[in-house]
Amino acid sequence: MKGCQFFPLFVAVLKISLATAQISDDFDDQNLNQNPLWLGDTSAFIVNDQMQLQLQAPPDGEVASIFTANEALENSTWQLDVFLDFNPSSNNYLDWYLASNQPSVSEQLSGYFVRVGNFEDEISLYRKNGNDVEEIIDGVDDVLDQNLVEISIRVVHENENWTIDYKSIGAPSWTSGGSSTDTTFSGSSYSGLMCHYTSTRADKFRFDNLIVSGEARPNNAPVISRIDFPAANQLNCTFDQPVLASLLQPDIIALGAEDIHPIEIDILGESTLILRFEESLVDQKQYTLAFASVTSKNLVQTENLSYHFTFEKPYIVQKGDLLITEIMADPIPGNGLPEYEYLEIANISGKAINYQKLLITVKDNTFETPVFDLLPGEHLILVESEAVEEFEMYGKCIAVGLPAIVNDGSIVAISNIENQMLHKVEFEKSWYRDNEKAQGGYALELIDTSSVCHEHAGNWIASFEAEGGSPGMPNTANQFYSDTKAPVIQFAEQSSSNGITIRFDEAVSSFGRVFIQNELQTGTAFIQNGISDLIFVETLDSLPKNQAFQVSVTKPEDCFHNRNKKDSTLLVIPSNLHDDFVLLSEIVFNAGLSTPEYLELYNNSNAYIDINGWEILVYQDDASDGKTLFLEQLPPIYPHTFIVVTSDREKLIKAFPHAFQEYIFEINLPNLWDDYGSVELRNEEGITIEKLNYSEEMHHYRLEDTDGVALERISWGTEAEDKTNWVSAAYSVQFGTPTLPNSQQVVQKNSEQLFYIEHRSFSPDHDGYRDFLKIDLILPKSGLTVHAEILDFHGELVQSLAQDAILGPESHLIWDGLRIDGGVASPGNYLLYLEILENGKPFYVNREKIVLYYP
Repeated sequence: MKGCQFFPLFVAVLKISLATAQISDDFDDQNLNQNPLWLGDTSAFIVNDQMQLQLQAPPDGEVASIFTANEALENSTWQLDVFLDFNPSSNNYLDWYLASNQPSVSEQLSGYFVRVGNFEDEISLYRKNGNDVEEIIDGVDDVLDQNLVEISIRVVHENENWTIDYKSIGAPSWTSGGSSTDTTFSGSSYSGLMCHYTSTRADKFRFDNLIVSGEARPNNAPVISRIDFPAANQLNCTFDQPVLASLLQPDIIALGAEDIHPIEIDILGESTLILRFEESLVDQKQYTLAFASVTSKNLVQTENLSYHFTFEKPYIVQKGDLLITEIMADPIPGNGLPEYEYLEIANISGKAINYQKLLITVKDNTFETPVFDLLPGEHLILVESEAVEEFEMYGKCIAVGLPAIVNDGSIVAISNIENQMLHKVEFEKSWYRDNEKAQGGYALELIDTSSVCHEHAGNWIASFEAEGGSPGMPNTANQFYSDTKAPVIQFAEQSSSNGITIRFDEAVSSFGRVFIQNELQTGTAFIQNGISDLIFVETLDSLPKNQAFQVSVTKPEDCFHNRNKKDSTLLVIPSNLHDDFVLLSEIVFNAGLSTPEYLELYNNSNAYIDINGWEILVYQDDASDGKTLFLEQLPPIYPHTFIVVTSDREKLIKAFPHAFQEYIFEINLPNLWDDYGSVELRNEEGITIEKLNYSEEMHHYRLEDTDGVALERISWGTEAEDKTNWVSAAYSVQFGTPTLPNSQQVVQKNSEQLFYIEHRSFSPDHDGYRDFLKIDLILPKSGLTVHAEILDFHGELVQSLAQDAILGPESHLIWDGLRIDGGVASPGNYLLYLEILENGKPFYVNREKIVLYYP
């Protein structure tokens, strides 16, 4: 048999070069100390008379191993003859290490090995990375299920592929035992044999004809190339080559003479260790970082490695360094960009920002970014991990656990690692300024990064890019959008006994002075948070109730330096008047193509009334199952004035261009039921002020389509719950009068008579002119009952308006031209018979001629 040979060749200058490596040992020289040198438990092995390596271990042992130097791994072949004088089991088997970092058994041992035997009597390939062991090739079951095993095993590693072959000793051909791929390790230091045995098998393992051939990478021991300081309690230790972080435990790493161990170890890439300590390091103090051992990915281990450095407290980004510049909250439907949510951050500091982490907050969720660097003016895209590959073409991109951004609006904020706020944006859907783009596929972009108004609606707009956004690039909004409009006051309202809030239509960065009519003296006046659409004013004296004052602001200036010379508005101080003067006056409960649902309220008093804190409850049958709308941010209702609330202000104004737009307010009005339902107006104490039980049958009988048609209140003096007090709005006013007097309203006359009829002729054709007969009753005392009928001139009953009804002191009766059988009365003369009774006896009787006609 041939003697063993060991030819380690490598090129030391170029680390990427490969060298050939070869081991051939048939054990004919009966020498384990040379050609090659074997290490480990050599006393547990002998070369027997058949010139085979044989286990001769103490019976009370469990594991014996023997290793020799080997650098072959790339494009390599391993071959070995194995003789087991027993049937392998879970206690008696062989681990043949093809490549390893150590020549002995320990927790640090890592590499590739072939397991011969164990549970399934198979030949399998494994990878060991510290304590982590994973099967790479699951061999053929029961191939070793025999009392005497004599088998040749061959392993080939070529171009990342691993294969196992086997055959009986001396057989001419090989049988495939499986294949797979793995690239975890790229080098080797040792190969060896590890026998797991029981006392009766301590001499039953034999081996022969070990051959290893292939290419080896230069196996230089890892050294520390640099240490960075991303945080006060963190070191980033970078090695000159990839290392096995799984083998590095806190107890083998120490810092300084105090022997401080890290509390957490992470890996960045393959060569940088992130070491976090419980306490912050001291600025400008000298330290020594020491490792008991470090193993490279090439499975080369170095011991007692140290590095001296002076710690410098890292720069932490501050407010004004970074800005959120783009928010993609709703990427679907896409316009060309990958359909993922993303955030974009820009470095506006004018200097490079290195080794930083940020805390990103989306609504109530906060997460930490990986470490990143940003050059001056550079942008960073934040996306979820599965989207990184698709966004890398647009610019620098990192993966984060990005929570879902609410499409209709949310809070998005960035803070430094010390939780100091850098930039916060609380956007709403209205910020897009384009209803179509707000439906999805377009990002919100910051218009001007040099403006002081980074957090306000006036400096944000939907992207002008055809793809829907410009991630990683300067925003296009600054090129296509120009704000030349000066800020305008929307309204002013009382905020305390001597406090006033003035709201503008955009954020204001500065102003001159605030003046209030009627010689009210102002104290301090300031902008909320320095930049806001709100100015707060304090007066020296308490504000008087139920009065209106003109408030003026000089030189209000917006974020883009547009300045208004002076702007004014009316400040209304509401009264403490009783709530009963706010009435339900008009409702559209079934929207039309051009008319949204809306609800109109009327202030039937000479006072200014504040309804903030009130609520509107809508339901069908059970109020407990209803939907509640809380009224807020509404100005006081002026005396004898209407206000309208709707979910689509723009659509309502378009449908009724002559309405008073300043009295129309967009709020999240609950959807109203189309067939029937109830609406309650409740004050801030939860007391019901008005209630309307509406239904489709309350519309005029001649209307074939009631979609978008309003029900109008006829009389303020009659309860809203009285269904006869409501009628369809007239055709002549497009079936609605939001903010305007009702088309069908009848003004009640003062009279000493017991009843009053304004028009004794009417035409129920729904043209807005005398569409019904209205009888106003003025009863002089309580306890009276009313009997009222419409008769033809033959004395036949046409319609009953009241049958011994108990009415209030001021009531009304309505005839809409329908007969008692539901049919339409013919044009002609009719008789109103009215009888008022007291205790069942006639108190007042009258007959009036009525004319019904159709033009």
